[in-house]
Amino acid sequence: MNRTREKLKTVLICLLLVGMVYLTYSVWFFDSPLGEMKIEDLFNVSDTQKTSNAAGEDLSHYGIRPLSIAVRENGECRAILYDGAALEGAYKKLRDGIASAFERGREIKTVSDKEWRDALSKDGVFLDYSGNIPIEALKLWLGEENGEDTTCGQYFLFSTSARTVKVYIKNTETQRVYLMETSSTSETLKKALSEIAATPAEFALLSETDFSAVNPEMLIPEELIKPAAVSSYNIYTAFEADTVAACLECFKLRNTASSSYTEKDGTQVYITDMVSMKISPTGIVSYTDLRDEADEALGIKINSDEEELTFAERCEAARGVVASLAKKVSGSGQIYILHAGGDANSAEIIFGCHINGIPVNMKETPYFARVTVKKNSIGEVRMNLSGYEVSAQTMEMLPARLAAAAVSQTGTVNTLSLRYGHTDDGKIAPLWFVNGTEKGEG
Repeated sequence: MNRTREKLKTVLICLLLVGMVYLTYSVWFFDSPLGEMKIEDLFNVSDTQKTSNAAGEDLSHYGIRPLSIAVRENGECRAILYDGAALEGAYKKLRDGIASAFERGREIKTVSDKEWRDALSKDGVFLDYSGNIPIEALKLWLGEENGEDTTCGQYFLFSTSARTVKVYIKNTETQRVYLMETSSTSETLKKALSEIAATPAEFALLSETDFSAVNPEMLIPEELIKPAAVSSYNIYTAFEADTVAACLECFKLRNTASSSYTEKDGTQVYITDMVSMKISPTGIVSYTDLRDEADEALGIKINSDEEELTFAERCEAARGVVASLAKKVSGSGQIYILHAGGDANSAEIIFGCHINGIPVNMKETPYFARVTVKKNSIGEVRMNLSGYEVSAQTMEMLPARLAAAAVSQTGTVNTLSLRYGHTDDGKIAPLWFVNGTEKGEG
């Protein structure tokens, strides 16, 4: 009898072990807390492509757009500055002509700064992305074929002064200027330019007043600048369980499958295997994947039609993650690329945040978000959870012409820009910054 009882115990123990293995396998395989991302699901922003992710969310608001646009017709320059709706409307009108230029573009070559300055004085359209973006990524966002070229630029000038469009690109980090000749006729862009409503403005380098001490591509409008009043708040202070779940979902983690704890400073930590997400009381969310790149079964994978991701696809994957998270937890700000760099193995993409074309300075970091993309997966994300509310009230600023004149008295070349900066009372306000340093209120 005892031997039979022992055999039954052994059988039951074996059955329990098999059951435990099966349940563990089921959780990890059939309901894995980690998922895969597809490039086609990563929120392409052209009108002819879908602007939602796999969950059906509208993410067109988080597409990369220029922060300012200038148009020159018959020698007269006008610009759209600090007006998000007008910028979006103008960009939609220009998109077909810009896409056509890239589609029919030839090999990119380096040209002189003098040629760049001469081109700015001729008819065409100028786009300022406020950060150096990959040309191939811009093609991807326009629905065009993208390749392996890693050339980046902040300023894009589509010259319509000749029969065919010439595309000039300036990288503000290296100060290099590139030219891409095209076989695209200028007529499509010319028609779009005539339909764009904008206010008189001029580049600093072409102004009648001597503004040689400010960045030459700075657009100086004739009208007074009246940016919207904006209030900011730390989303962490009102964080709820569903918001945490939304963050976990963005990183392909499931709340129920993650172990969690709170650190002494209040930072919430969620861990699944070697993948973690942290949310700090200062409003920073970070995601880290320490898995081996060779471990194909795990991690947030990014699939592509090709065996390896292109540089542009890595940038788009990074933008997709930031856009998805911003959609769920941030306020009225829009993202833009500050910097993109990398090699065949990885890429680092740094994002800023702007409101109506005015960049917003973060309190804790020099960027809004930073993403590291490994060969075919997201390796690290660090992002601010700042929220913004834009009011109907506007604020009067020191005119751009006077701000530029004041900077010009220093005798050295400076970068002058209008930004939302944090004030002593914990709010944010539009301020003039010189070389990234606050130089006074509006």
